[in-house]
Amino acid sequence: MIKKITIRDVASYNSEGVVLDDLQKVNFIYGGNGTGKTTISRLLASKTPAEDYPTCWIEKHPYHEDTVVYNKDFRDKNFRENIPGVFTIGEEAVEALKDLEEQREKRVELARTIRNLEKNEQFVKTSVALADTRAEYEKTDNYIKETEERLGSVQPTIDSINQALEEMHITGFRIQPSGSHRHYYQIQREDGRPAFQTLSEGEVTIITFLYFMQLVKGFETNVVENKPRVVVIDDPISSLDSQVMYEVSDKIRDLIDEVRDMKDGEIGIEQIILLTHNKAFYRQLTDRQERKDTCYWWLIKKESVSRVKVFGHINPIRGEYATMWLELKDSYESGNYIVIPNLMRKIIETYFVGMGGMNKRRLIPDNFSSNAEEKAIIKSLAKWMDEGSHRVGDDLYVDDPGGMCEKYMKVFKKLFERLGHESHYRMMMGEEAKP
Repeated sequence: MIKKITIRDVASYNSEGVVLDDLQKVNFIYGGNGTGKTTISRLLASKTPAEDYPTCWIEKHPYHEDTVVYNKDFRDKNFRENIPGVFTIGEEAVEALKDLEEQREKRVELARTIRNLEKNEQFVKTSVALADTRAEYEKTDNYIKETEERLGSVQPTIDSINQALEEMHITGFRIQPSGSHRHYYQIQREDGRPAFQTLSEGEVTIITFLYFMQLVKGFETNVVENKPRVVVIDDPISSLDSQVMYEVSDKIRDLIDEVRDMKDGEIGIEQIILLTHNKAFYRQLTDRQERKDTCYWWLIKKESVSRVKVFGHINPIRGEYATMWLELKDSYESGNYIVIPNLMRKIIETYFVGMGGMNKRRLIPDNFSSNAEEKAIIKSLAKWMDEGSHRVGDDLYVDDPGGMCEKYMKVFKKLFERLGHESHYRMMMGEEAKP
């Protein structure tokens, strides 16, 4: 299991870098586009991280485990005309797999014995032992190969992916065995024509994701092994409609439950790391209750540098309203001023108008003084509320985003103070209460 990730001096991470410490069985990393999520997934996917990312570190448990990563690189690599098969084993083959592992250990010992015998030239000349050992090695090797061929099959994966496509009501294409490559798949239309070059972006996403979900529990070759695994999933829902996104979320949720149910000492999927920018997708997967086996992080970018906020076992995104406040606070601290007025408008409409039943048109005029500067700022904010605009149309704001944002924030806070809701503002912004 991965316990700690350190990322420095790569992409949007500076020399100070970011540390994700005390990772648990289930880990959620939320962040907008460009905040550094893909860099994390690429580091974890690297087969030679010390060479590819010399300034980054991954701290694991002493034993070796496989890390299986779904990200854009995985989609690009595995979406092709002939897709490598995923070998899986049925439940009835578990005992046979144990025997197979014992035979592999025996093969290693026989190979070691052969090397020792070959080093002793005198022994070789005087003893039918080397020949016998070589014969035993050959017999064991053949048994292993035959068992691997019998146990490993790509057909269950074909059936599983096609069943998932049917459940999602995707009927335009299916997975079939490749006619020209053994143990490979091909994406075909219902009439048998190859569909590789005609799939939409959303279809490419779903087919590569379903393929990945098979690979999570299967193997790229028929040399099947029991090893602990870490699963990393980076934004799997791009270009998917809401129904398909729900189906994808459901499959990942099942995977999360499986990880949580793993007992100490069992071999299987022991850890999952999920990275996403989509709040709806995030909320479908996360728990409202605090769990000791789950940790949360939030990536933000300030002045083009990636930073991380650590939330430990507490889920920072528990609902749309709370998320608005969290995004407001992070946008203000990270200098992402362009979204702040719209977030303020939505918070005011949700809290004072939607929950409090106040008159939206009279809310601001009735609660502010005639101070000219303050009145101008409030008038601008009121215009946003009335028009429901999602763009910046104020020349003053565009000319001086940082300074104007400071003024917006002060007036926004004053509104809560004058209406007797200062404690709510401080709670949602994470400020300490006044003594």
